[in-house]
Amino acid sequence: MANSFQIDIALDSQTVADLDQNGYQLYGFKGADATGGAGVPVVWFSTETFSNTNQLQWTEQYGVYTSLTTNLAPGVQITASSSQPINLGQQATVGPNGVVSVNNSGTAGIIEVLNDTSAPFTCGVSVENPITNASTAICAFPLFGQGLDTFIPIELVFLTFATQPVNTGTVIEQAFAPGILINMTGQTAPVQLSFNMNTGWTGPGFTTNYGPTTSLTALLINPGDALTRSMRAARRAKALAKRAA
Repeated sequence: MANSFQIDIALDSQTVADLDQNGYQLYGFKGADATGGAGVPVVWFSTETFSNTNQLQWTEQYGVYTSLTTNLAPGVQITASSSQPINLGQQATVGPNGVVSVNNSGTAGIIEVLNDTSAPFTCGVSVENPITNASTAICAFPLFGQGLDTFIPIELVFLTFATQPVNTGTVIEQAFAPGILINMTGQTAPVQLSFNMNTGWTGPGFTTNYGPTTSLTALLINPGDALTRSMRAARRAKALAKRAA
């Protein structure tokens, strides 16, 4: 059964009014450990609807996507050209035009994306969006011709309130407002946070506050190197075997 998570955000009435009147949105980002070169975080979700008590709920149901967009510069919105649900231990094979199919020939505990073509694509993992409940990208990585990228989604969530209008799927490498990083690993009960317009975020001991120029890439992409050496070795061996076949 897929794990479910919940974050509760308490806002005082003045903060709710300030957020509404000044055009703020709440943005969410999520961590991923992966191979595949210079990966970047993308906006996982956003909302402009606030109340005194705000709940973010999602289930760790994964997806994998490809995109014909190979420019991973900040501000670029990555649009999926093909996507499929996937589980840890499965492999996604990418065919012509980036079309994705999923099989069970992957490595236990990770998600693999194998490019069966000589064309470059962008690929990444998606997770259930707590606002729309749709599967939404959390990261973007280059996937070169005949290449193999591997992913482990990790339970790090970064939240920030900001006025910049940014769409989901947009590459954001640097925070544009103060935010809070929550380590959801092993959290079975709702995590209780609060935010005040002037004093910022507060939360339990497994959260950390960061300033408005924080590198989200450093925080969220490969922060714990969850892909062990053995997994990396298995990935390389599989890629070599595929090319030799």
